[in-house]
Amino acid sequence: GRPVGFLAVRVVEASDLDWPGGVPARRLNPYVVVRCADRQEVTSVKTRTAKPRWDQTFVMEVLDEKEDLIQVLVMCGQGELGTWTFGVREVVVDFEGHMQGWVQLCPPSWCFSDVSEGRIRLSIKYQAVAPPQEAEEARLPDGLASSPLVDEVDPAALLFRAPSVPLRTDS
Repeated sequence: GRPVGFLAVRVVEASDLDWPGGVPARRLNPYVVVRCADRQEVTSVKTRTAKPRWDQTFVMEVLDEKEDLIQVLVMCGQGELGTWTFGVREVVVDFEGHMQGWVQLCPPSWCFSDVSEGRIRLSIKYQAVAPPQEAEEARLPDGLASSPLVDEVDPAALLFRAPSVPLRTDS
């Protein structure tokens, strides 16, 4: 279906990544998988580090603002180092369309308590798209738009619109 909005998901960095069995940081080669709706994006792989920095941004379609989830998986090879899942609705309602900061990763379900919880720093911005009928109703007879409803979204412009609301204040 037609998207109801777009998310700009910026994966900045991670810290305190750990692997079961005490694998040293120099053996970790982490990357991030970001999922929303039916789409998946993957960052580059950073080698030999438990504190990788990516600073990569992905623009993703939102098909259902109330039901779609943002899932962030920090991976190493085929193994999962941690995940974070959040509803698009919470970004829109609780954070007024923009959230940023450090979030705690949930350890993989298969691992035991010997793994410390890593963190990842993200910035997530949401921009709604007006339904086709609302966009048409907002136009003046001569074809000029009479309101700021968005009919077509420029994904690059999405990155810089919303005010930032810190997710957590600790560093």
